[in-house]
Amino acid sequence: MFKHRLLRSAFEEGKSRCSSDGGAMEMFSREEAVCFLEGSWGVSNVAERLTRDRKALLHEVVTQVQVSVPFQSVTLMAVPPEQRRRPSVGSIKAECMAGVGGLCYNLNTFAWYLLKALGFSAQLCPATCTSSIIDPDNHLVVLVNDLEKKGDLHLVECGCGFPTFRAVSLDFEEESPVFVDSFLEYKYVRHEGQILRMQGDGDTIKRNDPPKKDLDFFMGKWRRFYFFSLRPSDDLSDFDAKFDRVFTVPRATPFDHSPRALLFPGKRAVVVVNNRLMVEDEEGVLTKTVLQGDDEIAECYRQYFPALKEEVVRAALQEWRRVQQ
Repeated sequence: MFKHRLLRSAFEEGKSRCSSDGGAMEMFSREEAVCFLEGSWGVSNVAERLTRDRKALLHEVVTQVQVSVPFQSVTLMAVPPEQRRRPSVGSIKAECMAGVGGLCYNLNTFAWYLLKALGFSAQLCPATCTSSIIDPDNHLVVLVNDLEKKGDLHLVECGCGFPTFRAVSLDFEEESPVFVDSFLEYKYVRHEGQILRMQGDGDTIKRNDPPKKDLDFFMGKWRRFYFFSLRPSDDLSDFDAKFDRVFTVPRATPFDHSPRALLFPGKRAVVVVNNRLMVEDEEGVLTKTVLQGDDEIAECYRQYFPALKEEVVRAALQEWRRVQQ
């Protein structure tokens, strides 16, 4: 209980420091957000549900981001290293609405602006992903408060590269329920003042044996994927310096040297990583195929990720071959 009060206090203090408009342009008007959700993504009766069905609507919007907008590093790798930049708000809006997508910064920023336009009380929060390297605050999540009652707190995660088809309540003492979405089992836990995303059955990241100090953390079968404390912000510019590094510094993440894309059409995963295709079957199992050559990889992207233009895919593959040398 004491840890929970400390985290809640940190959240409220951070919230009180935030400016009302974030000091930056908004991505959507309310009317535009409603029109986009209903017209492009088929979310029904958005305005009405905002008054009577907010939680279920939030779950649906969160899911639709992951169904419609791919997490991908292809567009980053297609740009020459010296020309890479952190994307602007305008480019994030255009590319997410068009189904092009991008990294966590793109997807969770897009979700944040969309939810704010609908009237949800939403903030951004830094997190640290520990999948392959330690680089503090290299991830971004969304916090939604006052969803069902004053003072409650939920996590929105649309951009971690793994399924999270719900807003997850953070109002637990030690750990959340265990969730199963698509191929993955996951939960959130409190540990030493942090909130950890733990992944169990279906986790696709290779586990180091022995575990690497500071990088790997396990609780039985559960592996930590990322962690965060409650440091909310209403100002996207608070994250400029960190994500300038993510997008421009070589090897700061896996995403500048490993082309990948994933999406959840029908809430089932389609994943391409380097030259491997993984497609989720009706039993929630990923069937793996090794793709032979760039032509086959490009055809795979054309079939499953048609919003990614072939010349962009081939430029990313050319860069992948270069950095492998």
